[in-house]
Amino acid sequence: MKRIKRIGVASFGKTVAFIYFFIGLIIGIFFAADSLGGLSFSGGDGGFLEAIGVWAIIIFPVCYGILGFIGGILIAFLYNTASKRTGGVEIEFHD
Repeated sequence: MKRIKRIGVASFGKTVAFIYFFIGLIIGIFFAADSLGGLSFSGGDGGFLEAIGVWAIIIFPVCYGILGFIGGILIAFLYNTASKRTGGVEIEFHD
C-alpha cells in the first residue's frame, strides 16, 4: 500500500476547475436550449430569453470553473492539514 501524504494545492485546484468548466458548459448548453425552447411560448419577440440562452453558454462554464478552482484548493488544503494528523489515504496499486 502507498499513502497520499500531500496534494499539490494549485494543481488540484486547476484539475477540479477543468472538470467543473466542462460540467458548467454542459449545464449551460441545456439551460440555453431550455430558454431558447421557451421562445415559442413567450408571445413576445423573445429577446430576453434569447440573451439568457446565449450568455448561459459563456457564464456557466466560467463561474463553474472559478468555483471549482476555489473549491479544489480548499479541499486540497484541508486534506493536507488532515493527512498530517492521520497519515494520509492508503491506496493499493495493481500491476
